[in-house]
Amino acid sequence: MLLRNDRVALCLTPALGGGVKSFRWNGREIFHTRPGDAGPLALGCFPLSPFSGRIARGRFTAEGRAITLERNHPSDPDHPHTLHGFDWLAPFETVEVKETRAVLCRQHQHGAWPWRYEAEQIYALTNDGYRHALAITNLSDRPMPAGLGLHPYFPRARARLALEIDGVWENGATLIPSRWRALVGAPDWLGRTPLDHCFTGRRGPIVIDWPSCRVTIAPDPAFTFAVVFTPPGEDYFCVEPVSHMPDAVNRRESPAATGWRWLAPGERWATTSSFEAAAKP
Repeated sequence: MLLRNDRVALCLTPALGGGVKSFRWNGREIFHTRPGDAGPLALGCFPLSPFSGRIARGRFTAEGRAITLERNHPSDPDHPHTLHGFDWLAPFETVEVKETRAVLCRQHQHGAWPWRYEAEQIYALTNDGYRHALAITNLSDRPMPAGLGLHPYFPRARARLALEIDGVWENGATLIPSRWRALVGAPDWLGRTPLDHCFTGRRGPIVIDWPSCRVTIAPDPAFTFAVVFTPPGEDYFCVEPVSHMPDAVNRRESPAATGWRWLAPGERWATTSSFEAAAKP
């Protein structure tokens, strides 16, 4: 599915999470893509719902009930944790499509995740980018835990990242956050030390610069966390604006610290983030 205007071409994949296969601006690919790979990890950006990041061993307790989720890493069946929710791996229905706008929807029925919900994505092109609305509605008759976010990939070569944060949840050996510490300044985002951490207190836009252009991400105000992933030896990196820290459902800290929230029966939570490209002066 292709949305297009004079400057932007946005290729969507309703059958694969309703994610973004390609985001081209003035002929330039803004997201990192892997054309030869048809799986979800080849997408330039995909939605994170009804939670983001990892849930340790796929296990947690909600309202006194023990929940066990299946492993779901598409390329690593031995990965011990459940990650990124369910919608990035599932097909979305195309509800509406026009030249510069598309509405995609998916309903999740009962299963290991014992709550019914509806996920909705609305893409709308702007002059130099697009707005991505991501919403979730609790269709169950009891409160449902929830988190949202976006998972874009960017070309790493000659890139610079600007991101304002106030602290970091550092991952332990199990890839689950082990401790929080305050940060006075930003890390060397794209240096030699690999990062796979959740940063807190995100404020303002996320800006990524290359020599000839930049992209500015304006995350929804609810996305006060950002996961930065810079795998060694790869030609991409990820900056994921999200509403909560990884494994938030198992943390003892307050929702204000973890970002985790509960939706009442019938409650709809909607977010809107934007991606805008521009030439460098």
